Amino acid sequence: MDAETQPSPTIRIGETTSGLGDGDLEGGLSVELPVEEILTGRAFGTGKSGSGKSNSAGVLCERLLDRGHPLLVVDVEGEYYSLKEKYEVLHVGADEEVDLRVGPEHAERLAALALEQNVPIVLDVSGYLEEDRRDELVYETVRHLFAKEKRIRRPFLLVVEEMHEFVPEGGSLSAVGEMLVRVAKRGRKRGLGILGLSQRPANVKKDYITQADWIVWHRLTWSNDTDVVKRVLDAEYSDAVEDLSQGEAFLQADFLEPEVRRVQFDRKQTFDAGATPGLEDVKQPKLKSISEDLVGELEEISDAAEQRQDELDSLRMEVAAKNERIDDLEDRVERLLDLRKMVDSADGIGPAERQSETVTVEIEDGAFEVPEVIQAEVIEIREEKRELEADLDELQRERESLQARVKVLEQELNERTTPEEFEALREDLIELVQRHSETLDIEAGGRVSKLEAELQEVRSERDALSRQVREEFGDIDELLAHETVRGRIDDVADDSLYADEHTWDAVTALAGTEWVGPTAVAPYMGVGEKSTGDILRNLASTGVAEKRTQGKRVEYRLDREALQNLVDAYRKRERLKAKREEINGDDS
Repeated sequence: MDAETQPSPTIRIGETTSGLGDGDLEGGLSVELPVEEILTGRAFGTGKSGSGKSNSAGVLCERLLDRGHPLLVVDVEGEYYSLKEKYEVLHVGADEEVDLRVGPEHAERLAALALEQNVPIVLDVSGYLEEDRRDELVYETVRHLFAKEKRIRRPFLLVVEEMHEFVPEGGSLSAVGEMLVRVAKRGRKRGLGILGLSQRPANVKKDYITQADWIVWHRLTWSNDTDVVKRVLDAEYSDAVEDLSQGEAFLQADFLEPEVRRVQFDRKQTFDAGATPGLEDVKQPKLKSISEDLVGELEEISDAAEQRQDELDSLRMEVAAKNERIDDLEDRVERLLDLRKMVDSADGIGPAERQSETVTVEIEDGAFEVPEVIQAEVIEIREEKRELEADLDELQRERESLQARVKVLEQELNERTTPEEFEALREDLIELVQRHSETLDIEAGGRVSKLEAELQEVRSERDALSRQVREEFGDIDELLAHETVRGRIDDVADDSLYADEHTWDAVTALAGTEWVGPTAVAPYMGVGEKSTGDILRNLASTGVAEKRTQGKRVEYRLDREALQNLVDAYRKRERLKAKREEINGDDS
């Protein structure tokens, strides 16, 4: 058997049950999923509390760990540490029960441990009281995973609980939400898959759900949630999903035949840390410990960060003390100036003082005769003023030096750019140069030429990648000519309020460029800019095109990856169909 026909590894997740969704399959048949699709695909799992959603996610994690595949779980409720009952999993977070308390400064090392050293990680964020601190840790960790996968390209699964908190349906996305959507859209080509989980599908961004390669629908009862089932599957499934038993689900997957199966998931082997507490005493099983060397590496990062933070705090306290001293000196100087004014106003000297010996005192505004005792005091005050002003100048110089040191340390803490991140940063800088070249030329000087040189390098890499894509799939015309793609575009055109040819004109315009706005596309279509915008939005909402916002400018391009995935799915179905026919022919 050659490599192309050799079946890919699979894992069992449960067995079929009779009823709607099983096609012609009998109940009790083992349901197995291809490992590669799970590790690198986009997935969504949902179900109300008590429906078995967390158990199903646990089964998937256990089966992957049994095969030695690492993963990283973003655990919002603090339940996945139960995996340590059977597996050596690194459990990190903010609680005392974790193997090590971590923060955003550990993100790069966590990603390296997961991808380079095959260490399964549970990132328990349930103990973070501040949502901003939690989101920063998740964002940094996922960002480093995405960046490192560009080089490593190792099949790896990211599991995210409570997906609606990061990728909500309503409102704008936070930085971590945008990062997760980026993984969902572009992670597959790097080998980085994502499984998002939520009790409420109605609260999860629909673009994420509709782009998923496989979905697990456990029992749902709220009408807003069952409406999502109706939109993605069918009305009959939206009714049936309310009656599913615990652990039972509709499994929808592009790579299965039939595409929807009714499945009873297996029970996970490790204990259920998320079970509702009862009156009985629950004995927690013994948990496996992680390597002390791994914990030691992370502790070194913690120690270094704490040392830096202590140094920062010490410097800030020293700056505050210097500021207080400066304020005190400035007050004293102010009082001395008041005394000087008092001396200058010598007319207020009483009769007794006038009878004493007097001397002439030279000041800026002239000379006055004042009692000798006051003259001595004036000399003393002036000397003290000079000393205080000298001290003040020295303290101000020290303060400026300390503040500069604080900025350096803060920059070291906040701008720790890794080689893997540089590529993404460079792309952003190059785009900035293109959009604001005149301003940057004034503010950044010669750095613009360097960035333009790097831009040329990136363009060369892009051209090489474009050649690779053409060699792999052929010309874009071939992609658009495929019957599956044509069918998808025809469906968009049929649902549009505009003539079919306008939709195809928009597709043709997008095929010959990268990102482009309605203003540039409208002349090719013979309709107004507003109508062009409507057509482009329709193409983006159906997966034919991609959309992005640059300030107030909205741009589109053809979603080649989505269209190619559509063709790949069609080819897989055709191969399976041909295989079945071949098997049926052999049986006859």
